[in-house]
Amino acid sequence: MNNEILLSNIKELCRKNNITVTYLEKVIGMGAGTISRWNKASPSFDKIVSIARYFKISIDQLAGYSVEPDIENKPDEKVLKVIDYLKQRTVRNEDGYSFWRDYKEDREIDMLISELPCMRTDDEDISRLLYACDGKVYFLLEVVYFLNGHYDYETQIRLYLAPKDKEPYPILQCSQKQALQELYITAAKQLENLQIQREAKAEVQTQIERILEEYEGQNE
Repeated sequence: MNNEILLSNIKELCRKNNITVTYLEKVIGMGAGTISRWNKASPSFDKIVSIARYFKISIDQLAGYSVEPDIENKPDEKVLKVIDYLKQRTVRNEDGYSFWRDYKEDREIDMLISELPCMRTDDEDISRLLYACDGKVYFLLEVVYFLNGHYDYETQIRLYLAPKDKEPYPILQCSQKQALQELYITAAKQLENLQIQREAKAEVQTQIERILEEYEGQNE
C-alpha cells in the first residue's frame, strides 16, 4: 500500500466533506496526529477500515487502487434486476425500519452461516454480513476484507439467496464488487442512521422522564 497516495486520498476526502483531518481522527477515535504519522509508518488494518466506513467507500478506493471491470464475473441481466429490486426495497424501508439487518446484532440466520465459505462469525472487523427477507427468500450480503498476495487489503462483496421455507442453503448470485457496492453502502448507511435515531429517541425519553420528575417534585 502506497502511504503517500493513502494520505492524499484521506485529505481529499476530508476536503470534499468539509471536515479537517483532526476532526476525522477525533470522530473515529484516533489520537491527534495519528494520520499524519502514516507517512513514516503503515497504519493498522482496523484504522483503514474505520476511515473507509466513515466515508462509505471501499478500502480499495481509499488506498487509491484503480478498479477494473470484472468481465468474467459480470452478473447476467436477471441478477442485475434482483440487485435493483433490493436497492428499491432498501430505500422504501427508511422510516424507522430497515429492510436489512446486521448478523452481529441479530442471529436469526445462524443455520445459514456454516454454508458460507468465507464468512467469519467472530467480532473482528474483517468481515460483515447483512441479511434481509421478503417473506419467501433470504438475501445475504457478505463483505470480506482480506490480505491479497501483494500484502495489500482488498474488499470482496457477495450476494447470496436462500429459500426461507425449504432447507435453507445459500446460493451465490453475484460476486462482482462494482455491481454490489452501491447496494451495500445504501444498506449500511440505512442501518447506521436507524441506530442513530434509536439512540436519539432513547436519550429524549430519558430527558422527558427527568423533566417529569422535576415537574412533579415542584408541584407536590
